[in-house]
Amino acid sequence: YFFHLAFLLARIIRFLTFIFTIIIFLTPFLSILLARIVRKWHESLFCGILALCQDFRICSKQIQIWGGFRMTIAIVDDIAEERILLRKRLEKILLQKNIEFHFCEYENGEAFLKASKNQNFTVLFLDIYMDGINGIEIARNFRKFNKDCMIIFTTTSRDHALEGFQVRAMHYLVKPYSEEDLISLFDEILSRIPAPEKILELKINGSDLQVPFKTIIYAEHFSHMIRIFTTAVKELVIRQSFRTFTAPLIEDSRFFICNRGTIINMEHAVDFDGTIFLMDNGSKISVSRELSKSARQHFMDYLFQKEAF
Repeated sequence: YFFHLAFLLARIIRFLTFIFTIIIFLTPFLSILLARIVRKWHESLFCGILALCQDFRICSKQIQIWGGFRMTIAIVDDIAEERILLRKRLEKILLQKNIEFHFCEYENGEAFLKASKNQNFTVLFLDIYMDGINGIEIARNFRKFNKDCMIIFTTTSRDHALEGFQVRAMHYLVKPYSEEDLISLFDEILSRIPAPEKILELKINGSDLQVPFKTIIYAEHFSHMIRIFTTAVKELVIRQSFRTFTAPLIEDSRFFICNRGTIINMEHAVDFDGTIFLMDNGSKISVSRELSKSARQHFMDYLFQKEAF
């Protein structure tokens, strides 16, 4: 009995020794395999987090109505309480509209003018009656180097309406103003901010290319090919039907089909004599007789809208 027990114990010890030897021999390989598994897991986790972040960035851009646009707003008033009240009301409106914003506050016009030479402002809320230089003079100096910022005077009267017109002030916000006044004003401000430029997506020589609408002067169809002339003094050639190519363009009021195979961008049209459009690159585009009247009307409508804006 003891002999069998000893024999069984010896076999168990031999088996365990064999297993232990295999484990020692395979340890480096197991370590490498385990490391690879862990690395793959980390890579998958990282890619998942990265994809989530990318999705979040895309969603953020979609939430921001103006395509990622951030409004930089200056408030110039020598009374701190007035600046704070206006900023808080504007913050509330901007948050409700999901618009990214940044405020800069100044207690006098001199400080604002100094800062504005290095800062591009979208909107300026400017008090007229301040110690030192008044708001009208500040606006005059500001307009010398900034033609695009929308100026809103915050004032207790409209006595300076003529001077405001001279500096192209957008609005007078008469104190005390209500939240409804600000909401209405901001709707007008947003309507004046240009929408992001439209993009035409093309595939040229196997590569994807994005061409802004505004850079297209005209395009013509010939022998199953589209030749696109742009402001980059570069001719793009793609194989596509004229109908497919022009489909996204004709939805924009700037574009007009002159004949069976040519479309122009009114933004680059210099003149129209009734039969030919003269483009700003020197090209002359003929208009078919049946479209001549429509072309003239389209051109006049475009010029009117451009001047109105």
